[in-house]
Amino acid sequence: MEQSRVVAFYDNFLEYLKKDYHRLNPRHGRVMEICRRLVGPEMAVLDIGCGIGITSKFFAELGAKVTAIDISPKLIGFARTHCPHPNITYEVMDVTKLSSEKKYDFIALVDVFEHVPRESILDLRGVLRKYSHDKTRIYLNMPYGKFQKFMSTNHSDKQQIIDETYHPDEILRYFSGFGFYPIHMAVYGIDTIAQYMDGVFVHEKELSRHYGRVYQ
Repeated sequence: MEQSRVVAFYDNFLEYLKKDYHRLNPRHGRVMEICRRLVGPEMAVLDIGCGIGITSKFFAELGAKVTAIDISPKLIGFARTHCPHPNITYEVMDVTKLSSEKKYDFIALVDVFEHVPRESILDLRGVLRKYSHDKTRIYLNMPYGKFQKFMSTNHSDKQQIIDETYHPDEILRYFSGFGFYPIHMAVYGIDTIAQYMDGVFVHEKELSRHYGRVYQ
């Protein structure tokens, strides 16, 4: 799909997302509940698909140094105006084109993974591999595959321009493909059962360090 069409969709999506700025979306509440335990002062955070900046500002208020990127100029413009923080650098960018000298301590993928075309998903994995280190934690929040399939079949008018369907086993294979494994993974609901899934992934070396400290 032409990137210009995707950018135009999310530019026009701003009016819908403004609702989340004026009232806390329950999904954001869950993100904050989990990530509060993972993000701390001076951590380098990469917020991929940051939208209007709600999660970015939350991470910054925890003391982190945040690089927040989104493909939509209008969403980034709104974020800079309404969710500013001296610890945040907002950038208009396709994540697969990210170029940085940094390695990040925490990477957030909140409601973005499913909006990356499947043909580009390995490019995203390359980004995650390149900009993580063996102590990085990655947080993923996205629709549960069964719910996504139901919505695409029965309520396609409520779908975004790209809405891929993933199941937990695919996600596990995807992350293990570059050495990351879950320390938390759950399917949960807000309006009904089994709507969304989220996970926290750490590098296999970090798992080995933890195992070694307990079972020496």
